Amino acid sequence: MVDLYEFDKSDYITVAGKHVVTIISAEDTDGLYLCTFQNEAGQTIKARYELSDKWGWKLLKLAKNAKLTEAQIMNFDPQYLIGKTVVIEVKVGDKYTNVWDTSEYDPNDIIPPASNSDVPF
Repeated sequence: MVDLYEFDKSDYITVAGKHVVTIISAEDTDGLYLCTFQNEAGQTIKARYELSDKWGWKLLKLAKNAKLTEAQIMNFDPQYLIGKTVVIEVKVGDKYTNVWDTSEYDPNDIIPPASNSDVPF
């Protein structure tokens, strides 16, 4: 017999759309920055940001949306992101659920919390 709860993914953000999240971890792993975002329900999703000429702009955008100071951006340490609130857009693909984009969190925006009950399976 197998306990199917072993495969429960309800603690991950799996619903496409915009989510207000807090960055709960950010680390540098040899030029790849791994960030973990968490919503109010405690669900998480991870995103990788590559520090390269082609993709570095995404990390810059995240830093600006997290409202880091110019000094923090110019001397970037991923720890500066921890505890910052941003809005992420989650896209669900054929195989993966990814953070597609980030934007500045405005407390005046009303974004309803995502629910796993919206998932059609």
